[in-house]
Amino acid sequence: MVNPSPGITTSGFNTAGSYLVNYTTTTGVVNLYGDYLISGSTFTLDYSNRLYVSTATTPMVMVGAEAASGFVVNWTSDTYAVSQLIMMQDNGSNWVITGSSTTGTLCTISNAGGTSNCPTSNPQFNLTVPTSLTTGDRAVFG
Repeated sequence: MVNPSPGITTSGFNTAGSYLVNYTTTTGVVNLYGDYLISGSTFTLDYSNRLYVSTATTPMVMVGAEAASGFVVNWTSDTYAVSQLIMMQDNGSNWVITGSSTTGTLCTISNAGGTSNCPTSNPQFNLTVPTSLTTGDRAVFG
């Protein structure tokens, strides 16, 4: 997504070799703006290969005294991961893990610490959490 203010300055696209490729979230749609030279007569996109691999940011403690290093994203799934903010909150007995783009709870992990695939079926990522110090403690990653 592009912040609409200020947006993208289009004046640079009148320069030879300047272009913008927008890989949309709509399957099969790519927008190309500017001066893009096609070698030969065909513009081919290989949709069978990934353009990007899944990644995760370093977790951050938002509320609580746990060390951020205790929260570890061990791996992400290129097949199932989606772009979203992951939120972890201690509810008194478990770390409850939710996402901004995934409905409901992704997984729960004992607040005594542990590791789990989230969700357990078609996991988007594998997460290790530390022992929680206080109910209500929170951490996030993207």
